[in-house]
Amino acid sequence: MIRAIIIGITTIFLLVPGYAAEQGKSQSHTFFGIKGGFMKPDGKNNDSAVNIGAVMGQSVTRYFSWEAELNTTVIDGEVGANTNWDISNIAGYAVFRSEGKIGFKGKAGLTYWDTDNDRDMSMSLGIGAGFKMGKSGMLDVEYTQIDDSVDYISVGYLFNF
Repeated sequence: MIRAIIIGITTIFLLVPGYAAEQGKSQSHTFFGIKGGFMKPDGKNNDSAVNIGAVMGQSVTRYFSWEAELNTTVIDGEVGANTNWDISNIAGYAVFRSEGKIGFKGKAGLTYWDTDNDRDMSMSLGIGAGFKMGKSGMLDVEYTQIDDSVDYISVGYLFNF
């Protein structure tokens, strides 16, 4: 199943630029940003870690873009009985954004994550909303599932160039 998902995402990354060139719909622009939020591990008594990160990406067509993220913990959470917990991750996503001053955002990709006890690569999915802030900025509010046992709720600001 994971192999099929990876092949599907790779196909999207390869076909979307060709579609944009063919249809003349490319409104390519590069963007950079910062984000921060809470990484919540599964478990009733587990506390979230506070993470900050950097985002960069480029629009490929009117609705699709790619994004890369790097996040790291700045305040540890707790897992179990007073055990500190932190997580860092690097991820790449194919992203869909609807148009408008307030738009829907959906993303799918791969992330490599690293905690004190474990590290792995997994499929990552997210949904959110983007709020246009003037001509060159956007505020993103997102929920992202980093792994089947870690959720990330974040707010970020993107600068368009």
